[in-house]
Amino acid sequence: MTALYAYNGLTGLTAEQLFLWIAIDQALSHLGGTDAAAAASLLLGTPTKPPPSLAPSVQRVDCAKANDLQFLSLQLAALPEHARTGAQALKDHMKRCLDAVAMRTLPVAGWVLIRYDAVQILLRATIVYNASVRGGDALR
Repeated sequence: MTALYAYNGLTGLTAEQLFLWIAIDQALSHLGGTDAAAAASLLLGTPTKPPPSLAPSVQRVDCAKANDLQFLSLQLAALPEHARTGAQALKDHMKRCLDAVAMRTLPVAGWVLIRYDAVQILLRATIVYNASVRGGDALR
């Protein structure tokens, strides 16, 4: 027989359900939200947006995947014409290079911040979970 736990007024929870509710609670406290359904969707990766007609077998994709697909479908600017010379041509070329670097760097920085938040939420959830359960159900 599996051990049943109680958490925040919820009773009869299995160890897996207890971890999910603790993770939702930690996500809400870390992100400053109040919507438990949104936090659960965030943690479970629930698809929330229809795809941009990629394949008929794909029904829904999450917002992050849709943003990645939109980012990857952008057309990069053509290389500057070598016929133009002078300070204005150099300025235009440097601006295009800076734009390309920014377009590639900002999404990476966003993903680093998202992963940091996810690690913090799950680390805190694991600590609270291990303090709440009996020895056999604790995560190592």
